[in-house]
Amino acid sequence: MANMILTRELFRHMCEEQEKLDAQIYQSRDLKEPTLKGLDIAYTSEANEAVKELKKDWKWWTTKERDRERFIEELADCFHFVASMANKTRTVGYGYLAIELEYKKVSRSAREHYPDEDLVYKAVKGTVQESIASLIKIAEVLGATTDEIMTAFEDSLEKNYARMASGY
Repeated sequence: MANMILTRELFRHMCEEQEKLDAQIYQSRDLKEPTLKGLDIAYTSEANEAVKELKKDWKWWTTKERDRERFIEELADCFHFVASMANKTRTVGYGYLAIELEYKKVSRSAREHYPDEDLVYKAVKGTVQESIASLIKIAEVLGATTDEIMTAFEDSLEKNYARMASGY
């Protein structure tokens, strides 16, 4: 089985960058940190947005095709909330292992076969670990690379800083 495109190093980097972003958000806006439930709700919303970009892969009645680039952008947004959760619970290393474990499960079921109803279902209905692992596997089947995921996360991070600067 090939290695997951979300490497341990990339996940650690995402968590470090997200911790800086979160600190700036809380400080600049005098906000208290969200609860894990709040982060879970935000993550679930982003996961649904990612799956929405897969359109015809699950929406059998539409003629609209998937938007791979938008899917990758939405996946990057998902990583922000996964990283925030890992940082909040101080479980960055364990968080990665939990994602990796779920990834191995979904990889066995997906076997490069996509679209796969179970994979899409877990992306929106599973635990956070099942969901992100499913989204990662879908990204891989769509040809995404570690570098592409890192670039998408960095672009999303840049947009978030720009939004803060503009008062968004």
